[in-house]
Amino acid sequence: AVFAVEVGGDGYHPGEISAPPSTPIRLVFTRTTDEGCGQELVIPSLDVHRDLPLNEQVAVDLVSPATGRLAFTCGMGMYQGALVAAP
Repeated sequence: AVFAVEVGGDGYHPGEISAPPSTPIRLVFTRTTDEGCGQELVIPSLDVHRDLPLNEQVAVDLVSPATGRLAFTCGMGMYQGALVAAP
């Protein structure tokens, strides 16, 4: 499944994405503003760091968690988002 995530001046939209457990997922991030700290995407538990150029789509392929949440943040940890295992 593919989910689009807009990175705006106030964070991620949507900020939480629900997906079936243990499923391959592609998150496509698009940063739409220079405001805020969304220039970098970090998925701490997977040691993923990606630059998010302005108005360019950046795809991240991963597997949704078997249970709970897989958090993603900006480089400064101010923006918070998550991929959530949903039945």
